[in-house]
Amino acid sequence: GRQIAPRVLTTESRSETTSSMSTGSANEKLSPLIVSVLDCLWNAVVGNEKSESKIIAVGGMDAILNLLEVSPLLMRHQIIGLVADLCANRRVVPHVKAWRSNRSMLRAIEVLMHMFEDEEVRLGYKRPSGVISDLWEPLRKHEPLNTPSKKEDKGAAVPTGVAFQRLSSALKQSATHREEMELRRKIGKQDLRAKVTVVVSCLVEEVSSGAGVSTATTHAPDPLLVPALLMAQHYIQFRAGQNWMQVRNELQNDGVKPIAADSVFLETKLEAVFNDARMVKSKQMELHEVVTNKSTLKEEQFFDTVLVQRDMEAKLESRATANKPKSLQQRKEEKAAKKKMLAASSVSSAIERDNAMTIESRSTHE
Repeated sequence: GRQIAPRVLTTESRSETTSSMSTGSANEKLSPLIVSVLDCLWNAVVGNEKSESKIIAVGGMDAILNLLEVSPLLMRHQIIGLVADLCANRRVVPHVKAWRSNRSMLRAIEVLMHMFEDEEVRLGYKRPSGVISDLWEPLRKHEPLNTPSKKEDKGAAVPTGVAFQRLSSALKQSATHREEMELRRKIGKQDLRAKVTVVVSCLVEEVSSGAGVSTATTHAPDPLLVPALLMAQHYIQFRAGQNWMQVRNELQNDGVKPIAADSVFLETKLEAVFNDARMVKSKQMELHEVVTNKSTLKEEQFFDTVLVQRDMEAKLESRATANKPKSLQQRKEEKAAKKKMLAASSVSSAIERDNAMTIESRSTHE
């Protein structure tokens, strides 16, 4: 069968994670059965082309991707790692591209990008408006956020009775609690973006530049997710640059001055990563401008539509009022007003005739 061991980025720490996952978690509703089935697929199906063809034929990839969309954080590493290893088989990739969620109608690449952004939030990394903020450290190393956190524990209303304290102590000493905390600790140290990057590299090609920033494939994701897609496609280069930056910082802290050749080599590596980050940032800014302009145009079109609709409603209302059949009372009032107007006009006409006759008689006497 196909050898999968060299794919270290995908399968690193897999045995440690799956051995701890079987205990489950009450907070994230892990199912030991599902975890065991996934581990079985990982060990028995991945790398065996005949078994992989069989799981494709029975719709296994759809089931795995459906599970990925609703899976808790503690299971995402295992499921995405499984998908990444299966995508090494080229016959699997079209099925992953063609998949759509029954719940949200999202594609696989869009679900992965949402998980990529969720992982950035978990690690405390921020990209204002989807744009890189630090070109020298695009991934920006942060300490992982432990869940549940100590601040949340302090803020919660916890009973302080003796019985509760004994129960809490017993739970902390239980094997299940220890294994769960160990699992959370291991998951907190891992970066899910690395595994997402492997799957993304199988699903999409390089993002093209230009005003219409889009992927070269026909399965282009939502434009709002393209900045995250750019980060995923350059994750390996950015991670390597972060490691080179760490090497330079350690040398400076230890007071070690490398020889000229090593110094040039180190600066060349850092400059290459800086240029990649600058290129990605340029595309992200361009995309942000395009999306902003489209949003502004949509708002203007919306307001224009509202104004046109308001004018049409006013015209229809005036027409309806004019064509509305009049009641008997309205007719009487209009008739009385008409009589009054005619009477007033007749009186004014008589006065005018009298005045005219008076003027005429005076002129005759003269």
